[in-house]
Amino acid sequence: SVLNTIHNLHFYLDTISRIRQFIELHHFDEFLAEVRKAGFTPS
Repeated sequence: SVLNTIHNLHFYLDTISRIRQFIELHHFDEFLAEVRKAGFTPS
């Protein structure tokens, strides 16, 4: 379960980092398009 926790933390930290980059570049809409294309929908 520790490995799973580490994996989840890495995933979320990487995702937040990518979101920050897109926001700084004023391209958050592109990030949302990527997420939706991958099959995820914001709740």
